[in-house]
Amino acid sequence: MITKHAFSEQLLSRRFMQLFFSILLVTFMQAVFKPNLLLAGIAALLYLNMMLVAVSGIQAGRMARSVIFLVWFACAASRVMAEREYTLEIYLISRLFSALMLGLSVFHILRLIISREKITTDTLFASVIVYILIALLFGNLYAIADATLANSLTYPDHFTRTDGHLSEIAYIYFSFVTLATLGYGDVLPAVPLTQMLVSVQAVIGQFYVAVLVAWLVSLYIAHKRDDG
Repeated sequence: MITKHAFSEQLLSRRFMQLFFSILLVTFMQAVFKPNLLLAGIAALLYLNMMLVAVSGIQAGRMARSVIFLVWFACAASRVMAEREYTLEIYLISRLFSALMLGLSVFHILRLIISREKITTDTLFASVIVYILIALLFGNLYAIADATLANSLTYPDHFTRTDGHLSEIAYIYFSFVTLATLGYGDVLPAVPLTQMLVSVQAVIGQFYVAVLVAWLVSLYIAHKRDDG
């Protein structure tokens, strides 16, 4: 019989794995369905899941945790408001809080990864999640630039929504293409700010995979060999 404590430990040991599949599910839904209040609410729940996972492995004080969850609440509320009644101000606020929350999550998950004495499968999932969150973070930065600077990005007309912005999934797509340095060329940075963001993101993407992920995988193999 599995005790409550053992069940909690089992869930905790697989928290990054479940977050990985949660992110994939919500991203798939954003690609398939048109933006609506229900999808905005589901995305808000995903962000709550992400924040809970991010802070689960750190020794943060009550004040720090309160600030983190206030950021999540502001992000969730502004995203729902932006979907319910669009204004440029609410849209920018929702993007800013999303970017801040993603940045906090990346920071705390990286702290947890680096502090781990033993690399497990869940640690490898955590490293993949950080990579995904970096792409989502830059996707929000591109959205902010696109909304505030005219012609900061150039893209085909069919990428544009009725409010004049790219769709959510289009910003995510461009961010992943940039992070992986694929460079398809359908979306292009057209002003110095977005060109700088693209350059920084490409360097981060290459450095992250070549150094941190490779280091974690080598440690994981070494630990497996020692245990075997």
